Amino acid sequence: MRQPAKGLPECFPGASWRTAPASATGFDPAAFAAFAQRVENRAYGAVDGLVVVRFGHLVLEQYNGRWHATRAHTVQSVTKSVTSLLFGILQAQHPGAPTSLDRPVLDLFARYTGIANVDDRKRALTLRHLLAMRTNMDYWEQPYPDSPHDSLNKSAGDWTRFILSRKMTGAPGTTWAYNSGAAILTCSIIREITGEGIIYQQVGYLMRSGSPDSLDLMVAINYAVMAADLVIERQFGRLVALRNGNYTNVPLPVVRQGVKRVDVGALYDVEAYRPKIRHVDGKPMFLY
Repeated sequence: MRQPAKGLPECFPGASWRTAPASATGFDPAAFAAFAQRVENRAYGAVDGLVVVRFGHLVLEQYNGRWHATRAHTVQSVTKSVTSLLFGILQAQHPGAPTSLDRPVLDLFARYTGIANVDDRKRALTLRHLLAMRTNMDYWEQPYPDSPHDSLNKSAGDWTRFILSRKMTGAPGTTWAYNSGAAILTCSIIREITGEGIIYQQVGYLMRSGSPDSLDLMVAINYAVMAADLVIERQFGRLVALRNGNYTNVPLPVVRQGVKRVDVGALYDVEAYRPKIRHVDGKPMFLY
């Protein structure tokens, strides 16, 4: 890849992106156009959108099929990208040995005693291996039931110690394997270097974590049945809901009727970043 054209300042985006052609940002225009066309033709599979940003400038933004810039899209595994970006910011703030990609992971967790399965392979594990997901650790997610990741999500213990204690399957850097544990360790490393508290939290599991229990499944099924009944009865523009502990349905515009505030002092521990639910006698099962 070539260098950007002279006179193109590197910038940080504001309310909107600055744009620049491929030639001005160091790309070969012909190769870049051919790549964009291959993406549009599904040469790389079902890619719904492609956004290319370089030196703070938007070079390409294209969407395929029924997708467009304003339509919400599901995302998976963004934790890996976010933690990598955070570590890059940390490197800029703390350059040198503390954030060297070749720094051994165990060196960063010196305060952790009694880590299991420590051998020469684990001692050779570095930050670079974590960020590249070339850890060669005995950590997998699929099939999910009874996997290390399943056990981690069910654990009330120290997630950092859990991951650090996994066995090694080979020399780090040998093979690539999807590993959410590596992203969690990266969060822990940011904590160790900065001293700032880090909470690894799966989006959508803010009040609990782990697999859905019987109550979760019952409520979800009942919501689905009620929604289907509304469609059958041709009652459109309605929202299924729980009110005072009872199932009901309400007009859809109710979601825009002001801000519903949570009593943070009563229900949330702002120091530990977790719920604080006490004195529930006389209150409904679903507080909010």
